Amino acid sequence: MIDYSDVRKKSLAAAKQLGYPVNGALPLLDQLAVVRTADEVVDRILAMLCTAASAYGFDNQKATAWLGREAKVDLLTDAERGHLRTKAGDRRSFTIQIEGMWALAWSIHSVPTLDFGEPCPQDFVTRLPDLKGNGSSREFRDTANVRQASEIISACDLAYCLHWAIRDAQLRNVKVPGKVEDYVVVERRRALEWLLADEPWEGISLDT
Repeated sequence: MIDYSDVRKKSLAAAKQLGYPVNGALPLLDQLAVVRTADEVVDRILAMLCTAASAYGFDNQKATAWLGREAKVDLLTDAERGHLRTKAGDRRSFTIQIEGMWALAWSIHSVPTLDFGEPCPQDFVTRLPDLKGNGSSREFRDTANVRQASEIISACDLAYCLHWAIRDAQLRNVKVPGKVEDYVVVERRRALEWLLADEPWEGISLDT
């Protein structure tokens, strides 16, 4: 059994260490479970990888062909599918998803840490399947192993607390706290919430 009160206590302490104000009145997370399989997480990462690469200038038709070959399930959102088809949409909305990819990669042990005091490293792409070289994702998929639910729930709870602090600062028109850009927290939280919710990516609620 997960003690959600203890999870929150640790989240608030971690948030303070990261330089964020805290709100002890935020409702606790409750009765959560990881509902995504390792294959689903990998397929979501591959979808985001192809869309982000296209947003950075990679050939969208090559990205689409590679994804069709490598993914087991089509987990593209409508916006991502439109971008891969015609380069439509806000390019930045796809490039910042790299932080969500980092959180998902952490969730399957492909990267060792999820530090909310640092953005994902510049060499992250080297830890992912080689899209540009038309490489295989088999090794990446075969080594994927979803972390314990307690780890993911704890990370999600911390992201929730940090996101509240960001929203609160924005509403009060004061400097946003923390050492990272706000999208780092938001995109990571979206990814962690998706792991715990039986909702499509674009349906994930990020209420604070």
